[in-house]
Amino acid sequence: MKPKPQLERYIKHDIRMALHKAGILCWVHNVDNRNTHTGLGVGTADLICCVPPHGRLLCIEVKTHRSGSVPNENQVRWL
Repeated sequence: MKPKPQLERYIKHDIRMALHKAGILCWVHNVDNRNTHTGLGVGTADLICCVPPHGRLLCIEVKTHRSGSVPNENQVRWL
């Protein structure tokens, strides 16, 4: 029997911990289906990072191996 895919929140946590160990600043862009306005726009990636030493932008959209877990149209446009 195949193991269940990991939940997205646990994958995000593991990625954030690895980025932290590498000295990369990382913020989680939490938006659910409510009318939440962060100023970053619709489709913004799940993790927004600043990579030293020059402050390069790194954006990561996290998806699981579950069927149907694909970026939506807004996410594809943003990425």
